[in-house]
Amino acid sequence: MMRTDEKIAILEKQKRLEQREKEKEEKRQELTFSYTVEELKEKIPSKKLMLGFLKIRLEMKTVTEGNLKIPFIIDFFDVIEEKEQSVWYASNQHNVTFVLVFLKEKKKRMPISEWKEFLVKEMRGNQIFMDVKKTKEMEKLDYICYETPSGKGTFYNITFQLNEEKGYFVGTFGCDQKQKETMGVLLEAMVQQINDDRKEEGGNHSGSDYL
Repeated sequence: MMRTDEKIAILEKQKRLEQREKEKEEKRQELTFSYTVEELKEKIPSKKLMLGFLKIRLEMKTVTEGNLKIPFIIDFFDVIEEKEQSVWYASNQHNVTFVLVFLKEKKKRMPISEWKEFLVKEMRGNQIFMDVKKTKEMEKLDYICYETPSGKGTFYNITFQLNEEKGYFVGTFGCDQKQKETMGVLLEAMVQQINDDRKEEGGNHSGSDYL
């Protein structure tokens, strides 16, 4: 039979190993990753990429009765609602959302500075503070990157508007602010991919960055 002191030694060794593995995992989770929009957008056509330790698989998905094509993360969202004039995706595990509304009416393209002021005012009216980080004009769409408070902490959002003959699209990708340098960058790359897919029909101005 094994002596008591031998049992204690084995248990202590096992405990040390478990503690070491725990520390390794904590350090692994503390590693920070950062990407550029250009870097991730280049990987979208390949339909797969690594985002930190998260494997991402993508496809181009047609929504709103064939009126718009968007990059879609496969096997990621646990809430998927697709209707003729709206889309809602949500991942409770990864704290990522996407909302899209399609209006079957043509609207005049609002200058991005006016659109930003309009959104800030609308959110203020709903008691939501919108901390704008960046605005960008592209050939076919404009988008605004901003942070808002939520019940789960600060949320990082990218809202875009797309005006076409067939109608007006407005959509928002969002993620936890802690994922801003990873998932947030991918979501921005996905917005830019939507723009690139629509450029074949011709753009009305070149892109610019503003605050």
